[in-house]
Amino acid sequence: MNTGLNFISFANLSANWRLHKGKPDRVYLLYLIKRIFPCIKILKNYLDEGYKESDVDIEIQIAVLGKYENTENVVFKTVAPIQVASAVYKGGYDLITEANEAVAAWVSDNGYDYNGAMFCIYHVNPGHDPNPDNWVTEVCYPVKKA
Repeated sequence: MNTGLNFISFANLSANWRLHKGKPDRVYLLYLIKRIFPCIKILKNYLDEGYKESDVDIEIQIAVLGKYENTENVVFKTVAPIQVASAVYKGGYDLITEANEAVAAWVSDNGYDYNGAMFCIYHVNPGHDPNPDNWVTEVCYPVKKA
């Protein structure tokens, strides 16, 4: 029986975070969490309906091993498995548009409908390796058969 993954959830975060000690808050936050919890994946969910150029609402989820109690600022939750159409690419984030277009073409060509907000999984990210040539990102779109 697949029970899903356990995540730390930081919801309704603006993509435009302020700096903390010269680093973006989100990078500093992820650094601290990775030191505290045994992390296995980092995901970013887009909460807005449709495309937005700015003030994008996002939820950062960090998959962790084990279960923890919620705190005032952090929610722990289990996310059930879902069916997705995805593409994995290696390289900088400037390649994300091409990956999104590839998934959209596949969805259209194979008789699927979108079934939720897209999200990204950062398998190798700047926290793992500062060289963008080594980053591995997976763009995921929840889908269902049309």
